[in-house]
This record gives sequence, structure tokens and C-alpha cells, in this order.
Amino acid sequence: MTMGSIGLAEETQKGEGFVSARANAVSNEYPKYTIGPGDDVFETMEATVPASLKEVIARETAQLIEQQKRLSVRDLAKKFEIGLHAVAKLSEESKWKEIATLDKHIILGKLRDLLESLRGRVAGRNKEDVDEAVSMVEALAVQLTQREGEIHHEKAEVKRLAILMKQASEDAKRVVEEERSIARAEIERAKEAVKRVEKALKEQECSPKGAEPKDHKRKPMELYGFEDAIMAHQAKAIFAKVYQAIKLMIVSITVHLSQGYPNPSHQDSLAHQLLCLHY
Repeated sequence: MTMGSIGLAEETQKGEGFVSARANAVSNEYPKYTIGPGDDVFETMEATVPASLKEVIARETAQLIEQQKRLSVRDLAKKFEIGLHAVAKLSEESKWKEIATLDKHIILGKLRDLLESLRGRVAGRNKEDVDEAVSMVEALAVQLTQREGEIHHEKAEVKRLAILMKQASEDAKRVVEEERSIARAEIERAKEAVKRVEKALKEQECSPKGAEPKDHKRKPMELYGFEDAIMAHQAKAIFAKVYQAIKLMIVSITVHLSQGYPNPSHQDSLAHQLLCLHY
């Protein structure tokens, strides 16, 4: 094999690779062509095969089952709202506890002042009782102070929890609104899909059995008129000339019919003119 033949083979392989890549770029297969009049080649576009009704129903059922398994955001938002109400109730209770603690401090202070005033007035056994009562009041004051510290800590925790629950409730409401809008969009898409399926079924029921072959026969005729569509800007002039030629041809045919076609070769020439005019 010579160097020229090797180079030609390499160029041919490169050209074939380029053509195959171009053909596979869209549909992963070679396109189909139709030969029209005048040996013109047209590429035929194949319609995509729609999914069957059984496949559509199976896909929609799987989507509904998947949606059923999702966590209900609305229920989650309700739980957050219940928790927020409970936290508000706890905050109110801690507030009342703090008020009661302050009242107890006031009462214990007054009681201790009263016992201190009695201590100087009594003596003997009564003084010992007063001292014991004062020590008990002081012990109660210490316990009340400890309880007050616990109440303050509880109040701070309840306040922090209330802030968290409020933020979570707002986030849950926002998520509910987002899910609601998504659900509405899915419902609208489902309605449109159902309408398309119903329309396709009605068209399939109403269309006659022989309609599809006629459509297949009509497609080449539409391709035959491709060149005429290119020169659409000259359509009016062409139609006017054709109309005038047809009128003259009809007059000529009428005259020759009245004469009975004395010359058979003249019939052939008229038929040839009609065929040329048709094409």
C-alpha cells in the first residue's frame, strides 16, 4: 500500500468519525431520509412515543406513596405551637412564683422584726421561745433565698426555651407555606397531566382506524412541496400565471372537444401540456 492510499484511508476514517459523531449528537442513531421529487433528500423527524396510560398511572401511584411517607410538616407545626403555648404557660407560672417569693420575703421580714421586738420585752422561758422562733424565721429566709435563686434560674431557662420555640414555630410556619405552595404546584401539574391523558384517550377513541395510514401517506406530499415553500414570496405571481394558463387550456380543450379531436396526435400534445402544467 502506497503512502497516498494510507493518507486517503486515514482521511476517510476521520470523515466517518466526524459524520457518526454528528449523527449521534442528537439521537444516538443515524437519521432517516426520504427522497422527494427531483432526487431531493429530506430528513424525516420521528415523533417520540408517548408513555402508555398504565405507565403514567404506575408512576403517579409511586409518587403518591412517596408523598405519604413524608413527615407531615403541618403536624410538626402544630406540635411546635403546642410547645410554644406550654412554654408561655411555664413562663407565666414562674412569674407568679417569683411574685409569691417576694411576698414571702416581705412576710418573713416583718415576722422577724416582730420577734426581735418581743425578745427585749420577755425573759426566761418565753425569751427562749422567741429566740427559737427567730432562728426558725432565719432558716426559712435562707431556704426562701435558695428557692428564689432556683426560680430565677428556671425563669431564665423558660425564657430561653420560649425564644427557641418561637423561632422554631416561625420556621415551621414558613416551611408549611413553602410545602403548601409546592403541593399546589404539584396539584396543578397533576391536573394538567390528567387533562392530557383524557384528551389523548378521547382522540384515540374518536380517531378512525384508517386515519394513521393516511397521515403517513400525506407526509411525503408535504415534503414534496418543500421547494414551493422556499419560493413563497413569488406565490402570487406563479398562481396568477397558472390560473391564466389553465383558463386558456380549458378553452382550447373545449374547442377541440367540439371539433371531435380530428387529429389523435393533437390529443397527445394536449395531454402532454396538461402534465407539464401539473408538474
